[in-house]
Amino acid sequence: MQRLDFQDALDRFGADLGRWPAAERALAQALLREDPSLGELVAEARRLKSLVASTAPVRAPAGLADRIVSLAAASTPPLPRVASPPTADAGPRERLRAAEPQKVRRPGER
Repeated sequence: MQRLDFQDALDRFGADLGRWPAAERALAQALLREDPSLGELVAEARRLKSLVASTAPVRAPAGLADRIVSLAAASTPPLPRVASPPTADAGPRERLRAAEPQKVRRPGER
């Protein structure tokens, strides 16, 4: 395990090495013995976890999700109507008709 691998694993698995998968934990412990300065990264990760845990959760205003969905639905144009592909048992004429380009009409268009 290299230093960057250690940092990546620390980000993924957290500062508690006991919760890491066994293979990664063994490699990390060996690397920590070789390079004690990595212990500072573990301490920093613990401080960050403690800081995040000590802050109050942020709540979204009531109805925010509904407003977002409404705005998205209002700004999205409707999908064009598309003819379904012919089935395997359709005759040659039906398959040919389905292959012809179709004029797509927008809502309100005649």
